[in-house]
Amino acid sequence: MEVEISDPGDERRRVLVPTKERVGGKLRNGMLVVRGKDGERQITRRGEDSLTEVVLASSFAYDSVAQCLAYKWVAVKVRPVPGTMPSGIKIVRQFPEDPLETLPSISSYPPLFMPGTHLTKERMEGIGLLSNTFLWPEERQLVAQVLRLNKKGLAWDETEKGRFREDYFSLVKIPVQEHVPWARKTLPIPPGIREKVIELIRRKVDSGIYEMSYSSYHHRWFTVAKKDRSLCIIHNLTLLNAITVRDSQEPPLVYLYAEQCSARLIYSGLDLFVG
Repeated sequence: MEVEISDPGDERRRVLVPTKERVGGKLRNGMLVVRGKDGERQITRRGEDSLTEVVLASSFAYDSVAQCLAYKWVAVKVRPVPGTMPSGIKIVRQFPEDPLETLPSISSYPPLFMPGTHLTKERMEGIGLLSNTFLWPEERQLVAQVLRLNKKGLAWDETEKGRFREDYFSLVKIPVQEHVPWARKTLPIPPGIREKVIELIRRKVDSGIYEMSYSSYHHRWFTVAKKDRSLCIIHNLTLLNAITVRDSQEPPLVYLYAEQCSARLIYSGLDLFVG
């Protein structure tokens, strides 16, 4: 039996997920992904679901060498520790001005989309708005006008990414217990991607995400390849989790939010690309 999963925003994006009967009490040790002689990817299953295999294979890129995707047990997960929350940790939210008063006005008869230096034709085609057949032509022009008037809030790379204003939100402070600073050796960077990693770090420094530091701490980090062959830096913060004071606040219940979206005709998604 196969389950078909489709993208609501693009009906052409579909994937078939094979299902199988779950084996009770079977140890989940992950899976091994290799390349066969014919160049096709072979997956040796070791107790993992087919759905997990499909999601991982569609999110990450593999080289021609053997790759191992290890399953992390819940028992070895590092969690924050209980403790007394120190004072001055609360995030203060304030409104120095009303952001609704500075919103640009929208015309009742939006004009045709005109590409600019930031919101170019290629980027609009990547969004898929102009080719969307679900909306009426007037609705597509209206959405394009809203994006054009608020183009400074859109970002496609590190140099265009913004940051939260400190006059609206105070800086986030992580409460920790008393500890000894650590310095873990970083994994070596493969020579084949060394220049790409250096360029990625430079872009993050230019955008303000990374800054020079002379701290006593040094944690481990590594890079992974995304599906578009670009690199992503992963920071291993397990040592920080082990000394972080646990917050007693609970996140909102997901099913209550999902019930408010039931029987809706239009669903929208937004990626918060901010440093």
